[in-house]
Amino acid sequence: MNSVNESLNSVNESLNSINESLNSINESLNSINESLNSINESLNSINESLNSINESLNSINEPNGTLVNPKGLCYLVPSLQAGNVF
Repeated sequence: MNSVNESLNSVNESLNSINESLNSINESLNSINESLNSINESLNSINESLNSINESLNSINEPNGTLVNPKGLCYLVPSLQAGNVF
């Protein structure tokens, strides 16, 4: 009986060790998840900024919904430098 008890204690210690390892892995995964969430928020912010820039460029390139020039920015910058207002 004593031998069985010792074996069960050994199994319990092993399971406790496994549990601690799994807890450590879980904490690491939670940390990684938080980092990925932060990166995702940053990328969303960048995407919103790019969408805003894109909308501005679209409004310059397509006044009244009509495509003025398919080359867009090739003509926009020199025209702005020449003082033209759109």
